[in-house]
Amino acid sequence: LELMGLQGAVEEMVRLYNAAHGDCHFQFSAIGDFSQLNSDIAISAYRIVQEATSNILKHAQASQVEIELELDAKAHRLSITITDNGHGFDPQQVAAGIGISGMRERVLVLDGEFSLRSQIGDGTQIAISIPV
Repeated sequence: LELMGLQGAVEEMVRLYNAAHGDCHFQFSAIGDFSQLNSDIAISAYRIVQEATSNILKHAQASQVEIELELDAKAHRLSITITDNGHGFDPQQVAAGIGISGMRERVLVLDGEFSLRSQIGDGTQIAISIPV
């Protein structure tokens, strides 16, 4: 991660996922300059993306996943949005899922905000905002 930076590392992750999972297409976009990002934040952000995508591959039966990173230098915030078109779930019933609480913990440790929207039949979106 150190050498590639957050953007390069996520690009590589997406490339590997697309090579390995023909039935699910991952798309990645990044806005901003990630080169100056604090390495602890970069590593946490990478782990969050990894956790979210592995949850999607395990449970969602999605055919399309979008990962967006945006570093807003003026607002000093890193935003991570991960959206899938999988079968979704009822957040009330799955909220305690290990993967989700792990992601939420990582975000809270960084003073960030974590939100999850999902409904059965309509995919899932995770939106995270972390001060940098």
